[in-house]
Amino acid sequence: MYPLRAFLREQAVAAVLLDEEDPGGALGRMWRATPRLSPLIRAEAFMRYLAKREPEEALTWLGQNRRMMVDYGEWRVEMTGPKSALLHFVDEYVWIEHSQVSGLTGTLERCGVSPVVTAELDTPYCGRLVARWE
Repeated sequence: MYPLRAFLREQAVAAVLLDEEDPGGALGRMWRATPRLSPLIRAEAFMRYLAKREPEEALTWLGQNRRMMVDYGEWRVEMTGPKSALLHFVDEYVWIEHSQVSGLTGTLERCGVSPVVTAELDTPYCGRLVARWE
């Protein structure tokens, strides 16, 4: 596992270096393109694996296997309709409104759908993503 503190620091520095006027937007662009950022863990192959599935299957898999990726906080996926879901976050220290929104958007796009993903924050570290797709 990669230490969270180091990861957050590197993400923040990279975001400011990419766009000092809008580091949140830079984070979003980085996370939307996540499969191309980590060739050492073969993220592209993993995304192709997920993309072979319907969005519901991909989201369910992500929710059930979250501990393979991180060991803090909690995520919970709630399917709210045939083309919609809520992803609930508790103690999510990676920027929900920038990184997680964009990461989910990119994942759903790889599943071949057109998503709209928004964040609802209760605190800076707790909230949910509202996802709908066509």
